[in-house]
Amino acid sequence: MGRKAQLLSDVNKKRRVEKGKKIRERFRDSRHLDIFLTDEKLFSVECSLNRQNDRVLCSTSKGISPVARIVKRTQKPASAMVWGGIKATGRTPRVH
Repeated sequence: MGRKAQLLSDVNKKRRVEKGKKIRERFRDSRHLDIFLTDEKLFSVECSLNRQNDRVLCSTSKGISPVARIVKRTQKPASAMVWGGIKATGRTPRVH
């Protein structure tokens, strides 16, 4: 069984060579070491309730009161934002 590969025309091959040369020129003189990547993520402490998928299964005939079937939640749940960055020379400490 043969390997899968992208079919490249002569135009595609020339473009790839040109782009490769531009990338090599761009990162000449170790300029790639100056790239700094960051990301952040918000973590919610309280899980969300999806009324279509999350069911509370209990019957009132077994002595369970309707009050016990209520799922309590807050309007603005507690959350934590985590931020971090990375560079070729190292990474930043996590900030939360």
